[in-house]
Amino acid sequence: LSNLGLVSLSQGNYPAALRYFEQSLAIHRELGDRAGISVALGNLGMVYEDQSDLTAAQQTYLESLQIAHEIGDRRTECSRLNSLGSVALSLNDLKTALSYFEDALALARQVNDPMLSTRILMNMGWGSLLQQDFPASRRYSEESLALAEELGDRESVVSCLTNLGHAAWPEGDWMTAGRHYRRSIAEAREIGALPRLLEAVAGLAGCYWASQQSERAAELLGLAQNHPATNSDVTQAANFVMPYLQKSLPEDRLQAALTRGHLLDLDTVIDSLLQE
Repeated sequence: LSNLGLVSLSQGNYPAALRYFEQSLAIHRELGDRAGISVALGNLGMVYEDQSDLTAAQQTYLESLQIAHEIGDRRTECSRLNSLGSVALSLNDLKTALSYFEDALALARQVNDPMLSTRILMNMGWGSLLQQDFPASRRYSEESLALAEELGDRESVVSCLTNLGHAAWPEGDWMTAGRHYRRSIAEAREIGALPRLLEAVAGLAGCYWASQQSERAAELLGLAQNHPATNSDVTQAANFVMPYLQKSLPEDRLQAALTRGHLLDLDTVIDSLLQE
């Protein structure tokens, strides 16, 4: 059930993921399996977080963390610290987020878990981006990308590439940003990671704005923001680009372009983006 839920989550099928994780939690509670309960709670938290229910996500992660700490499950404890840092980022509490990430990274290195280290560094890259510390964001993302490629963790590769794109375009390096986004889109499409793909599409919209194609950029945002697989990461990426479009397009033209984007076919758009 947990694996089915994780596949559904990766595909952006949030109702199915929630159903599988709730069933898994019920089974582990019935068995009195505290380790299983902690993992199932963490999985539920991911669904809540992706759906921007940050209060529920935080409460669920904290409950999972407490159980993991009590039973000495250090890997799950590390994962939950990372998750709580991610929620803190979404709440714009960057100081708390960094504290969680630093504790998580230290623990991941103690238990010698490079996959957890990869994902923590990836989140630290995103946190640095929100602080507009672009060199730090690149550094964390490049370190995370190297680990993810070594491990064959393709979903983390996608996220790291997108983070590198996010870090490049605000500094005016549109070519590099576009290259990272397109590689991320291609990888995400291959593994069926729709939310990750949509985040990269939202980021790529910024490159179109930079090349004075603001209406095309708005269409891409309209597509990314309104797709059923959209999550909080896609929304954050779109929010990063939207102010630039609001400055460059009159409101009526911006809304018209967003609406056109909503009606576009995702596969057709991706084919076009990867051929450019």
